[in-house]
Amino acid sequence: MPVDNRAIADILDAIGELLDVKGEVVFKTRAYHKAAQVIAGWPEPMDRVVEQRRLETIPGVGRAIADKVETLVQTGHLPFYEKLRAEFPEGMLSLMGVPGVGPKTAFRISKELGIQNPEE
Repeated sequence: MPVDNRAIADILDAIGELLDVKGEVVFKTRAYHKAAQVIAGWPEPMDRVVEQRRLETIPGVGRAIADKVETLVQTGHLPFYEKLRAEFPEGMLSLMGVPGVGPKTAFRISKELGIQNPEE
């Protein structure tokens, strides 16, 4: 099943958020967010860009992110993201959809209060 640009961008954004909570260096988290923003607005599907081996020509997409996008496009999932998500409480990402709740607050709400979704 093809993965569209918006879905790729959402995953890259989530990686940036999770790395931020994990305490990763700021430039790395920003790189994921920047790549997500560019890919979300890219005028052609990423599967075509991957097929033509042009990922690194996209502004903000370096080798590490290109490798992840390529894996995601070719397989439909990204083991790096899945492993990273497993390090955090289930539902934490959905809490970040609540206005004013960033990644660190969502992590604390999930972990300390056991809240897993905005409805709770």
